[in-house]
Amino acid sequence: MTPSSAPIVPKENRLAFILIASCFGLWGMMNMITDTLVPAVQKIFSISTEQSSYIQVVNYASYALLAFPASLLIKRFSYKTGVLVGLCLLSVGALGFVPAGTTQVFSPLLLTIGIMACGLSVLETSCNPYVIAMGPEETAVRRLNLAQTINPIGCLLGLFVAKYLILSNLNHAEAAERATWTLEQKSKVLTHELFYLALPYAILVAVVIGIIVTLFIRKMPEGRDTEHTPHVWVSIKRLLANRRYASGVVTQFFYVGLQVAIWTFIIKYTREAAIFTVSADGKSIIPGMIEADAWYSLMISMVVFTLGRMVCTALMKKINPASMMATLAVIGIGLTIGAILLPGYAGVASLILVSACMSLMFPTIYGIALRNLGPEVKLGASGLIMAILGGSAGSFAQGRLIDVFQNSGLRADVAIRYSFIVPIVCLVVVLIYALSYRRFCATAPAGNGGPVAGH
Repeated sequence: MTPSSAPIVPKENRLAFILIASCFGLWGMMNMITDTLVPAVQKIFSISTEQSSYIQVVNYASYALLAFPASLLIKRFSYKTGVLVGLCLLSVGALGFVPAGTTQVFSPLLLTIGIMACGLSVLETSCNPYVIAMGPEETAVRRLNLAQTINPIGCLLGLFVAKYLILSNLNHAEAAERATWTLEQKSKVLTHELFYLALPYAILVAVVIGIIVTLFIRKMPEGRDTEHTPHVWVSIKRLLANRRYASGVVTQFFYVGLQVAIWTFIIKYTREAAIFTVSADGKSIIPGMIEADAWYSLMISMVVFTLGRMVCTALMKKINPASMMATLAVIGIGLTIGAILLPGYAGVASLILVSACMSLMFPTIYGIALRNLGPEVKLGASGLIMAILGGSAGSFAQGRLIDVFQNSGLRADVAIRYSFIVPIVCLVVVLIYALSYRRFCATAPAGNGGPVAGH
């Protein structure tokens, strides 16, 4: 059979492919819901911006730290084993939202998010190579791209679930008003809000258990990594000695910090720094909309991000990817400065357009860092996935800055705007990396089918 006539997914593996491809949508949906949890828990528990950012700190730290152990797990056993372990951890974590919500305390939610993120990390690390192993080598990239088309569908579904189940069921009262409530009144409102926060996770558990049962009762390809690779510590030393790879991991750390910071705080920016009114004494602000309405800025950002990736992917055939990334980093810096300085919807529009600039950065950094790594490429890939830890740093740094600025006497809207210095720093790091490897990208062979990644 010639490459052109080879099936993307062989007939005997189609059900297996559908089951594993559904997992791509699963982690996309859960990551989007997690992004909206930050403003939700800040309102529900009346906590500081820094404390609410712990949601992302725990989520991305757990996600990153499990990437390497997950790669060892599937190396020792099989891709199917990795998928099952990931799904089991995910269901345990998601189920934990129910008792955690009944305590009406914030900290137990962090534990459940950490367990769930561990499951998502093992799942993502297992599913990508599993899909590649489900058919002919000549259609592997097309098969992986086909599976990855489910991811943005899951992301959009997650956004709508977050809006209509979580954000729309938040009480409109802000922290100052909640502080005046009686214990009975506060408990009644929290019970309602936490019920709807836990509801999507309870539904998720049922879906995940259904996938697990199907994986057990249906015949599935085990999928094993049989490729010979050097001893792990030898590979690590080689990777650390490779400046392009090592700086790529650092740059990916800052890129994920950029993405998470923008998407975590865009709802807060929209309702408290762009669309708001100032109190009579001029010292505080009154948000101009509820979280469920400010949610549209995040949703539009996701659409812009998706469209931007499609356009950039097409342009890469004619334009040096590193040059394009450098140009978009400069534009992104300008737009972020616009978000800091411009009033109202002009600032919101600037922040939304930063998502278009981010669209090609993750896969481009990934591709530059992994090119020509030979047998170290798989271990190198897990290192780049571990760079997702930058999501913890980016969200925490920005949340911390907002609190520091407010405690120093700045009004809330000004504090939020100034905190976007964090994404600017991240964009500068991306710009430096892009400029450093423009010539390297110019030598890329035509039709290079290197590693495929998406975030």
